[in-house]
Amino acid sequence: MKKIIAVVATIGMALATAPSAMAHAQISSSFPKAKAIVKVWPAAVWVEFDGNLISLPGSKVDRLVVKDSMGMQMDVKNSSVNGARLSVSLVKTPSVGKITMSWRVVSEDGHPVQSSIYFYYIPKK
Repeated sequence: MKKIIAVVATIGMALATAPSAMAHAQISSSFPKAKAIVKVWPAAVWVEFDGNLISLPGSKVDRLVVKDSMGMQMDVKNSSVNGARLSVSLVKTPSVGKITMSWRVVSEDGHPVQSSIYFYYIPKK
């Protein structure tokens, strides 16, 4: 009986102390914020996650793609990773409307995650 209790306690401690190692990357913040209204077109956008991303030199494991409401790609296609942040520079100003930021990343646990958020571009008049 003591062995069973010891095994259960050990498993419980392992699960309680390592939840982040078992979890996939989740977005913690972004610029612009999800569903925000942007009046000045930014030079770059970023998405930050709750843990560092895996970055392999010369590989496009992590990527952030930005498209306007017409489906035109607005980023310069060179996403960069800095710890938990994935960013990309933007090119021309899009037409007014919904802008979608889509990503695919590999978190520290080695699993790929992909999703998207959007914001609105409505310039000042």
